[in-house]
Amino acid sequence: RNTLLATGVATVTTAGDMVYATAANAFARIAAPAAAGALLRYTTLPAWLALGTALQVPRVNAGATDLEYVTRSLLRTIRKTADETVNNSTTLQNDDALLAALTANTNYIFLSYIRFESGTTPDMKMPWTGPAGATILWGGLGYYVTGALSFVSKDASYDPFRLAGAGVGGSLQDVLFVGIVTVAGTAGNLQLQWAQDTLNATDSKVLTNSWLTIAEI
Repeated sequence: RNTLLATGVATVTTAGDMVYATAANAFARIAAPAAAGALLRYTTLPAWLALGTALQVPRVNAGATDLEYVTRSLLRTIRKTADETVNNSTTLQNDDALLAALTANTNYIFLSYIRFESGTTPDMKMPWTGPAGATILWGGLGYYVTGALSFVSKDASYDPFRLAGAGVGGSLQDVLFVGIVTVAGTAGNLQLQWAQDTLNATDSKVLTNSWLTIAEI
């Protein structure tokens, strides 16, 4: 206490002020906030006590040597707000809306409800893709033309899930996807891709109010 009084900060004048060492025998003041509160309400924190940005949370870094702030939303839902159309193409393309950013070395589960229309001839095919090195285990649940309920299990090394026979001349159909993603050292997106299964000039669509929900586990 005597050492702090002799060499410390001369302007520690307000109840709630805090002192920290900036170097050997050198100190600086953290001014108290206008109202009493937690450390998070202090506005003059040094860089090493920076709070990060909105929606970030602290975690121990990969080397277990320090804390770092990362963007972490435990549950995210993405809703498609406009119809998207493909015709005369069997080349898989990224859906404009149904994707979610994934952090490296992290695990996620996801659930997605897809509303679509496609003719009987073109049908549809839909895989999920992820960052390089990621493993995706997923399945799709929907109805065949006959009305029979069907579940198909896939992983990242399989061909796209083909919605065979689901076109029914362009009427509205839907499918439910569920899966788990293990991300390796490369960050990137979980991404829905889709295209016609058979080349045809009629429109195939993924419709408004399709959605993707994803959670870190």
